[in-house]
Amino acid sequence: YAFIGAGFYEEFMFRGFLMQGLAMFFGASRGAWIVACVVQGALFGLAHAYQNPLGIAITGTLGVLMGLLVLAFGRNLWPVIIGHGIFDACRFVLFYLQGPPMG
Repeated sequence: YAFIGAGFYEEFMFRGFLMQGLAMFFGASRGAWIVACVVQGALFGLAHAYQNPLGIAITGTLGVLMGLLVLAFGRNLWPVIIGHGIFDACRFVLFYLQGPPMG
């Protein structure tokens, strides 16, 4: 589920649908894509508001970085979908091996 669910869904919704929609709204220029990348990253962080404020900041920063990767790959979502899926799958494996965090 981690690879298919979160990786595919979040990347499609945030880096695909939302970022493209925002870029079109702001005029589709290079600057519009950068603004869209930052805005979708901030919204991606806020979508993880169940985490603490540091988690929101980290997730938002990762959202911006993944948005930049999408732009670097010619707006191809597959590299970030696969990367996101691998990241989430590794987190689940570590959780299984180590157990829940203490505290």
